[in-house]
Amino acid sequence: VGEDDCRWCKKMKERTLVDQRIQNKMKEYVLISIKRSDKKSVKQIPEFDGNIPSFFFMKPNKEMIEPVVGYFKADDFLSYIHEVEE
Repeated sequence: VGEDDCRWCKKMKERTLVDQRIQNKMKEYVLISIKRSDKKSVKQIPEFDGNIPSFFFMKPNKEMIEPVVGYFKADDFLSYIHEVEE
């Protein structure tokens, strides 16, 4: 969940999500991008508290594994993904 005018969302997109290791890892997931201003969509994520950028790792039945909120450098975000997968 993010917004176009959010500076931390922009940093996440421009510095972290472009990292080839992250790109390769994300191919294993179904990715959905929601704008915080889309109130109808964000209501579908009960754990969303309004802070952005927010990432939610879920099982196919929509059970939440764990949310992560904020900007992360590529190495840190990749480590987080590996932890979620364990």
